[in-house]
Amino acid sequence: MGDFNAKVGNTAMSKSIGRYGLGTSNERGERMIQFCEQHDMSVKITHFKQPKRRLYTWKSPGDVTRNQIDYLAINSRFKNAVSKCKTYLGADIGSDHAPVIMKTNIKLKIPTRKSTKVAKYEVSQLKNEELQKKIIFMLSRMSQKIEREISDRQTGFRKNSGTREAIFSLKVTDNRGWKVRPGSEQENWHGEKYFFENEQTAYQPQNKFCNQITPYQMLRMVGIFVRL
Repeated sequence: MGDFNAKVGNTAMSKSIGRYGLGTSNERGERMIQFCEQHDMSVKITHFKQPKRRLYTWKSPGDVTRNQIDYLAINSRFKNAVSKCKTYLGADIGSDHAPVIMKTNIKLKIPTRKSTKVAKYEVSQLKNEELQKKIIFMLSRMSQKIEREISDRQTGFRKNSGTREAIFSLKVTDNRGWKVRPGSEQENWHGEKYFFENEQTAYQPQNKFCNQITPYQMLRMVGIFVRL
């Protein structure tokens, strides 16, 4: 952040500064506090209670004056990841400043992927004669069921034939009260062709593949699959 020579002290009323700073703040320290608040940063060395010898970061020649003017500021989002922050006085760096060290415990979220495993079928079991007989038996039962459903649809279609004939036997009049000749354009909105086509559609399966059995469905019915 540069050499601000800023002292934040321990009396600032700010969420960015803790109560364990050293000394009192100065004008440059106030500017630094304002900067940290604007950028949602936290000065961690002021949040840990330490002896004074672990708080000062600079000493004047002759060790007459000691001040805290060097800091480590991090985003407040990660402030709970810091477990320790202090100065390291024994460093041989040939400077009147003491380095500030900070210990963090960062927990990164491991991305999880959804399982993409697909159940595979043991097709080799189809060579078993007993299994073949079982499959043939189940397929025959399904075919009988399909035939019954088709028969029921045809029966329902025949039942509605009487209703259709009763509708056509009615005398139809237009909005002026005149009788309309059967089969005319004015009667087409409920003509015989319309009812015939709609009844055919009503008794047809919605999906043209609903009566077809795939090899995978065949194996699922028998219950022979191995999850790898």
